[in-house]
Amino acid sequence: MQSSFFRRGSVRVAALVVSTTVALVGFGALPASAAPGDVVIDVYTMNDFHGHLEQNLGSGEAGAASIATAFDTFKTANPNSTLVSAGDNISGSPFISQAQQDEPTIDALNQIGLSVSAIGNHELDHGRADLEGRVSDLADFDLISANLFNKGTTDHAFAPYDIQTFDGVKVGFIGAVTEDLPSLVSPTGIDTLAVGGIVDSVNAVAQELTDGIDDGTNAEADVLVLLIHEGAASPTANMTDVGTVFGKIVTGTAPYVDAIASGHTHNLYSQTVTVGGKSLPVLQTGSYGSNLGHFNFQVNPTTKEISSATGETIRLVTPAVPGGAPASAVYAQDPEVAALVATAKAESSIIGRVSIGTITASFTRALQSDGTTENRGGESDLGNEVADGQLWATRDLGTQLAFMNPGGLRTNIDFAANASNPEDSDGNVTYEEAATVQPFANTLITQTITGAQVKTVLEQQWQTGQTRPFLKLGINSDLAYTYDAAAADGSHVTEIFYKGAPIAAEDTYKIVTNSFLAGGGDGFLELANGQGKSDTGRVDLDAFVNYIGENKPLAPDYSTRSVGIANLADPAGTPVDFGTTEPGTSYEFALSSLLLSGIPNPDTELNVLFDGEQIASAAIDPTVVDKYDEQGRATVAFTLPASLRNGDHTVSFKVGEAGLRITFPLVITGGFGDPIVDPTTPAVGAGTTTPVSPALAATGLDATVPLLGAGLLLALGALLVVRRRRGALTRP
Repeated sequence: MQSSFFRRGSVRVAALVVSTTVALVGFGALPASAAPGDVVIDVYTMNDFHGHLEQNLGSGEAGAASIATAFDTFKTANPNSTLVSAGDNISGSPFISQAQQDEPTIDALNQIGLSVSAIGNHELDHGRADLEGRVSDLADFDLISANLFNKGTTDHAFAPYDIQTFDGVKVGFIGAVTEDLPSLVSPTGIDTLAVGGIVDSVNAVAQELTDGIDDGTNAEADVLVLLIHEGAASPTANMTDVGTVFGKIVTGTAPYVDAIASGHTHNLYSQTVTVGGKSLPVLQTGSYGSNLGHFNFQVNPTTKEISSATGETIRLVTPAVPGGAPASAVYAQDPEVAALVATAKAESSIIGRVSIGTITASFTRALQSDGTTENRGGESDLGNEVADGQLWATRDLGTQLAFMNPGGLRTNIDFAANASNPEDSDGNVTYEEAATVQPFANTLITQTITGAQVKTVLEQQWQTGQTRPFLKLGINSDLAYTYDAAAADGSHVTEIFYKGAPIAAEDTYKIVTNSFLAGGGDGFLELANGQGKSDTGRVDLDAFVNYIGENKPLAPDYSTRSVGIANLADPAGTPVDFGTTEPGTSYEFALSSLLLSGIPNPDTELNVLFDGEQIASAAIDPTVVDKYDEQGRATVAFTLPASLRNGDHTVSFKVGEAGLRITFPLVITGGFGDPIVDPTTPAVGAGTTTPVSPALAATGLDATVPLLGAGLLLALGALLVVRRRRGALTRP
């Protein structure tokens, strides 16, 4: 793309006919009558399409072919019509488009008739060179931004505006991108760009377009529309609240522009705002092609005064009626665009057969008790592995924790070969298999949250009163927690550990989630409240594909990363702490989530050990508890030995030789004698340490573990040791 303001197609002439009133029956906000002789101009808008080419009525997505029919219908009714975008047309896309570098999406937008688009942050996911070269070369529409400059200069890096002429009336479209761009894309991709202030940049261009000079380098426009890739934080936000980012933009540019089409925040709204006595329409269409925006301008062709400027959003999908009609598209699919989408689907299927790695066994979602229906309340090896993969894919950014929503996992990854693919084999994972697991093409978002917020996020798994009363988050292997299923909402989680160390409320952690969760999706509202939120531009599917490829053969981790445990003598929600006790004391504990859903050859017995010697056992109930994560329940009663030496001891709950092991320290008094002390070992005190076992040392972690007081030791997988409060957790 050239820096010239008048690059290819930057000045467009629409239908050269004199337009009077044109009725858009059932489609637009056109007033019942226009002033005699006024030119009627209809501007249709879209934003954040993100390559959602296919029609998906259940999600409210019309699809490219239906959008094409809608716009063709409108333009037939009024030839003085144009389709524009507020950015993010590409990237963060579903597999059908993403697999082909979004070229099918650009082709579809060309066929639909998109005339100009603001540059969104996702247009720059692959850097300036990709946008100026490949993307611009493929696009028949212009990509504009008034607030992107060549670094170190005042020169616009891209055309700041586009002018289109309708019956002698010139409509100028000014582009702008969010000022957060540097934190949303790879810095190396935009290292030659500087991001200017939106208000000042837009107003400078607007004044140039209305200064009365038209000399071939300084154009003029009669109507100004701002296409801005920034938007209101919610559909009901006050658009003129100067205490908000978008409110400052609206109030700051309103004196200079006549309408604002926004994007970026994926919200749906249409409002008419008044700033300093001037009223203008402001709208956003949501995302993914569910709606179109519509501005209607009526302009005196002689004075070029605007008689009327209105805005609305136009629904492209009629939602389903509960117990009645299913969702339906308002407009039929255009045959040519539908054929393009079908070809893209076929091509992506070929790409989908490419092998990306191998696995040693199936990765599965949790299942309900019927053995076939997914259980979004159950912990799954697939969910945990995806979280591990997202952390792996952002490790260069310093992430520490990862969360994955169960609804984002749409199928399993089967070890068995796909019978429909003759090139497939047992253990082989294809690109399409990975893409089918995560088909939403969410980007990965990083942010920083506190330990208190981590607890809130985990507590929000319990969603009492909802259709799904519990949603089990997949978490990375460095995170572990215990909970009490019987506790009140908000008090279930009893202990949380990061790499074995207890998480304190004031600690901070850099986390990664998909963009859906980062926006508070699935009721995890706390994930919308982090600090320093940044869209990495990395797609969740890409992260998982690369993770599988770099870690082949990938083996499922069947260890649970959380366990329910409660001392039945304590109030619900009390952390387990034996503290100081006496020989012969009796206890009864309830445990749950001892078995991971879908685990082959599950263990059948829970053992209780005192100082490593078994003192009790209980059968494990493997029954699935629908909608919850309670599979693998056991209640065990035991009595401490009657003759014990005073001092430090341990009680452990153990499942299998290499499975779950939870160990708690306790101190015995009222027994006999003093603790036996090895005379060669220094006395226990501040800073005293003991060597770690060879297995722990092999992990590369610190070679010492503090010998401290009461605390929880949690073993997950081969071994996880957690020392509560002042201790550490390690995984060999």
